[in-house]
Formats: sequence, C-alpha cells, structure tokens
Amino acid sequence: MRISSRIIAAKNPLVRAREAAAFICSLLVTCLAGRASKYLFSSVKAQVDSYISNLKELCDNLDKVSNVSCSVAVYRVLDDIGTIKEGLDNIRKLILNPHDIVLKFLSCAETSRLLDQMAYATIARGNLSERCLPGTRTEVIDAIVGWALDIDLPYDRSAIGQKPPDSSARVLWVCGPAGCGKTRVSRSVAAQLEGLRRLGSLYCCDDKNKVKLHQGNLFSTISYDLAMRDPLRKQRLISGIGEDRGIWGSPSCEEQFERFLLEPSKNLSADGNTVIVIDAFDEIGNKDERKGALSILTKRAHELPPGLRIIVTSRPEVDIQNALRSPEATHVACLLMDNIPKYSTARDIEIFVKKNLSMGDYPRVDDVARLVAAAGTSFQWAFTACRFIDDGDGTLSPRERFDAMISANGELDTIYKRVLDEHFPDPQKPERLELVLSDIVCVEEPLSLEALASLDAQSFASYSDALSAFKQIVRLLASLLMNTHDEKEPISPFHTSFADFLRSENRSGKYHINEVEARRRLAFDCIDVMNQELRFNICGIPTSFKANREIEKIDELIRDNISSHLRYACHFWARHFSYLQPLEKQAEQKLITLLQKHFLEWLEVMSLTQIPFHAPLALLEPPVVCAFVQSVLGLTTDLLGRLTGRA
Repeated sequence: MRISSRIIAAKNPLVRAREAAAFICSLLVTCLAGRASKYLFSSVKAQVDSYISNLKELCDNLDKVSNVSCSVAVYRVLDDIGTIKEGLDNIRKLILNPHDIVLKFLSCAETSRLLDQMAYATIARGNLSERCLPGTRTEVIDAIVGWALDIDLPYDRSAIGQKPPDSSARVLWVCGPAGCGKTRVSRSVAAQLEGLRRLGSLYCCDDKNKVKLHQGNLFSTISYDLAMRDPLRKQRLISGIGEDRGIWGSPSCEEQFERFLLEPSKNLSADGNTVIVIDAFDEIGNKDERKGALSILTKRAHELPPGLRIIVTSRPEVDIQNALRSPEATHVACLLMDNIPKYSTARDIEIFVKKNLSMGDYPRVDDVARLVAAAGTSFQWAFTACRFIDDGDGTLSPRERFDAMISANGELDTIYKRVLDEHFPDPQKPERLELVLSDIVCVEEPLSLEALASLDAQSFASYSDALSAFKQIVRLLASLLMNTHDEKEPISPFHTSFADFLRSENRSGKYHINEVEARRRLAFDCIDVMNQELRFNICGIPTSFKANREIEKIDELIRDNISSHLRYACHFWARHFSYLQPLEKQAEQKLITLLQKHFLEWLEVMSLTQIPFHAPLALLEPPVVCAFVQSVLGLTTDLLGRLTGRA
C-alpha cells in the first residue's frame, strides 16, 4: 500500500486514540450488563489516567504532523476520556437502578427498529479482496485517494495522463471502457480508505443483481452505513425523522438523499473526510432507472458537506457522460481511464500476465511481451486470455490456445468468439447452447447449476439430463463464467461485457441469445415449479400461533423445505411475465390458475423468505390482478362462511 509518510505518521496516534475509545465502550458495556465488580472501580482509574497522559502527549506531537483531521479525532477522544470520572458516577447510579438499565436497552432496541425500516442492500458492499495486484495501477489509486482525503500524495503525475482531480469537487467520476480495471481500482481505493477509517460506504452496483441493487436503495444503504459509523449522525438521523414510516421506507432516491444524507449532515463537525464509493454506476439500471440518482450526483453535489466526498466509477454511457460533464455538474471532477498512457497500462498488464499465465515450461519472455501487446489497454482481455490458455479442457494445446489468443488483438468481442469457437465450432444442438447461456444471462439473480437445471427440467427428459447438459456446456467455459465446476454455487459471467456480447446479435452472431424467448421460457418454468412444489405449511411448522421469527430453527426449516429454484420462482415469476406484456392468452390463463389455486401457499413462501408480496403483483396486467382480487375475495368469503357455520 503506497500512502504518504504523513498519513503513516498520523495513523499511529489515531489508532492509539481509538484504542482508548474502545476501552471506554467496553467499560460501559460491562457496567450496563451488570457485570461491574470491585475491580472495575478500583483499577479503572489507573487505566484512565494512563490514557489521558498518553493522549495528551500524542496531541502535542500532532503539531508536527500536517494531517489536521487526525488531530481533531484524537482531541475528541481526549475530551471523552476527560469526563470519564463523571461518567463512572453515572454508571454506579445505573447499576443501583436496574430499571434505568432496562430503559437504556429498550431505547437501543427502538433505534434498531427504526433503522431496520430503511431499504438496505446487504450485498452492496461487494468483496474488498478483489483488488488490483500489488504494484499495478498505483498512480491512479494514489490520485483517487489523494483527492478523497484532500492530501498531496507523491506519485508520478505523468503516469495518469491528466491533471490531478480538482480538490474542491465533492464528486469524482472515474470513467473508462469495459475491461479497463475500474472495479479493481475502486476496491483498492476502498480498501485503503477502510484501513484509514475513512470509508463511509461502498456500494457496488451489479448488472447480475439489479433487482436487489437499484437507485431505490442507493442512498438509504449509504446513509445507513454512515450512521453505523458515526453515533452522532445516527442520532440526528433518528431524531430528524422519528416515527414517520413513510420516510423510513421511502423508495425515492431524492427523498433519501435529502432526509437521510443531507439533513443529518448539517453543521456536523468532521474530523477529516469520509468517503463514499459507488462502483459500476452504469449497472444500477438502464438510463431511465438511474435517472434520479444521476440527477442528484450532477446537480446536488455542491450540497454535500465539506467532510463528505463521493467516488463514482462507470463506463462512459451517453446519459452519464452528458450529465457529469455538463455545466450543471459544477462540483464534479473527472478522471478518465482512457487518458492513462499506454506504457503505464502495459507495465501493469505485464505484471498481471506474469502472475497469472502458466503454460508448463512456458511462458517465455517473448510470450509475455506478445500477450501484453495483444491485450492493448484491456485488463479483462488479459484475464480471459490467461484463463483460456491455462484451461485444460478442449482439443487445443496451451501453445495452440496461446497462438489463438494472440490474433484476437485486444478486442473483447473477438476473444469471446475465439473461446466459443474453440469449444463449439459446429454445435450439434445449438439451441441447447443458447438455452444454457440465455438462462445464465437472463435470470434476475445468479443461480447454481442445480437450480438452473431444476427450473429448466421441462425442456429435457429429466432433471438429471438437464443437469448433465448444463455441466457439459459450462465446464468448457471456465474462462468466461465463474463457478463452472461447482454445482451448488451461483454461476454468472466474470464480466458484464460477456453478457452484453451475447445480447447483441451484431456482436455475437451465431452465439446471440433471444432474450424475449428466454424470459418467456423462464416465466413458464417458474409457474411449473410453483405448481409442482408449493404446498400448505411447506416447512411443517407445528403451530400458527407464533411469528416466523419465534419458530425454533426456522432458518433450517426454510433451507430444508424451500429449494433455491422454488424460492427463485416465487420471487421472480411476476418480473419475468412483466417483460412479456401484453400477455398472450395462454400466459394470462396460467397466471390466473396459479393465483386461484396456490395463492396462500405462495404467500406463505414470501412470508417465510421475508419478501413483500405486493411488489410482484404490482408488475402484472389489470386482468390478472382482477382475477387475483376475485380469488382473494372468494377465499375470504369461504373462510367467513366456515367460521359462521354457513359453509
């Protein structure tokens, strides 16, 4: 990790200050839990005096360090410790009055209840381990971290091919084409900020999970993360909104930005910059689905408080480019990956190839140089080429696969065609290859091979035949798809560009997938699975007089009785049908029959898996919704009749 000496110098006292704060927290928890003892009050004074003396010395030394934010943090902690003697008196009173302790814990529970009403994307954080290799993209990472913390890090300015980002901007847009390494860079930046306690939130958009990652929970997720980091911000957030459930659960990104992010930030003293990272913003939805969030980043960046900064990475999509480079984007700075000199990118790709390419006695020095030259500026090309060359499946030797890659000349589309041509030069059943690839690309969230085969079993003689066909195809595509050799793990493209390639007939030719037909098939597959597997009291819960969360071992019961493909079918059948509107008569009748026969069983699965049932129904056409309402009225009338003895 390349950080300036000033941060290294200032980090040590900051860590020691946080140790002191952790001591206070553990002391309070011990007392509030009723575990205070004679030792606590007899020995704690010595520890407190030691912390005070130590921190005073550290604060004096901080005058020699230019990082003012660290100094502020230490003095804040010092102020807290300076009042600990008074706090100990209050703790003694709490221990003598158990009623006050109960009220304190009830208050904490109430706080959690309110925050839990916020739309929160649990998968948004992504994986911080997916970073750049050590020694690669160092100048770009330093430029971004330097902007984020508003410090002058020493790095070769010429290696980024442009001026450093404007330090007065509140939003930094890192833009580059598919495969240039934006995601790895964003993870590396986030990891450095995390190490410095400056990462407020990391939101990783993902085309494979657009149902769970969308602008309707973007700023609520970010605000929740910030509140968990800063108790004062959390208190302001809760007191500012109170019991207004309409606000807590609002899907409006404009309202979230205003009420969750801006208002709690007003006049909030900052001990240095807190940084939000939004990765792959172009994958949060299409241009209509991301319009609101893009408008906020463009027009309202100047409203962010001085201590809060946002890093956004994306491809140069037209709508994003037009917005973030418009005159309205007065507080938005840009860092263009295309401007990075080719020599800098080639150096980094060479490091990557040497680390990842294995060809028995190869690669020779000239092999590495040729592969680096063929990759051009695309890290994703180099990644795919290395995996394909090392792939043991297929008819070609490593040397032959290497030669095939060299002629692909850095174009992702070309390398995708080469890999597919190698394994499927003239497929006997091209419709089967399309079925497998279209399922992987068109599902609303990644599914395992087992779940995909279960969904598509109707297209084969049996489930085992379906699973065998899926395994036979995907295991030849280990350079393009992840988890190809594990039947139970979700399978998906390594990179969004491969899914884009398959969707475009002009780019993929004979490998093009028919999305409309794939979604139609998946919609009917979902209906078939629900008709076959839904049943009353599916988990065998012994009583209906307890809430789901009160049932013993409820998670195990759900896992053992609700298969992953049934869960998927229950969650996403309506979304698949929504792509087909207006519905054909056959599809409409299937939906009406499902709701009339299995509505209560479906509702039970939705309840057990904690998914609101009204969202899928809102996607349906009026005739289907009317049939659903009639079905519910019929069930209600029948139930009332039974209760009153008139049935």
